[in-house]
Amino acid sequence: MECYTDADLFLPHGGFVQPGSQADAPSVAPLTFALGDHTLGKNMNYQIAIVGCLTLFAFFAHIFGGIREALSTEPAKLTQKGSLANFEVVERNWVQSMCAFQLVTVDLLVLSTLLFLLAFTDIFIQKQLIGFSLAAFYFLWGCAWLIQLVFLKRKGQDYLILGHWLFWFACSGLIYWGSLSL
Repeated sequence: MECYTDADLFLPHGGFVQPGSQADAPSVAPLTFALGDHTLGKNMNYQIAIVGCLTLFAFFAHIFGGIREALSTEPAKLTQKGSLANFEVVERNWVQSMCAFQLVTVDLLVLSTLLFLLAFTDIFIQKQLIGFSLAAFYFLWGCAWLIQLVFLKRKGQDYLILGHWLFWFACSGLIYWGSLSL
């Protein structure tokens, strides 16, 4: 003789099952959700959280310090309009570089958001793949920075003064290390 508890007889849609009936046999796999647990801090990844904080700091440094420095190089502030034959071209190139600078600011905000979500939540299904992809992205930023310094033939001292590449490589390493445990 089979024993049934009330839990065995209750259906999720609100009905009851008679023991031994056709509905008693499990015919459908239970419904599960793949989004994971959204609880903040439950499985925090310290390495990725550190890079998220550093990237958020870089975002604010870009907004409050970088814009001021970039505006100080405006051609109209550095020279008279008539002193350069191609002043309009120089000014247009400066505007283009300012726009590119702001794109990096947006990138930093998006990256810090992604890193915080990766470090503090489980909303991503393929966390490790996303982590490794972000590590590769930061690594490529470091390479691009170094390549520009090389092609612009900068002095050795400039490699340290303009040492953003160190920041990108360190962040890449931390993200990679943190991604190993995702």
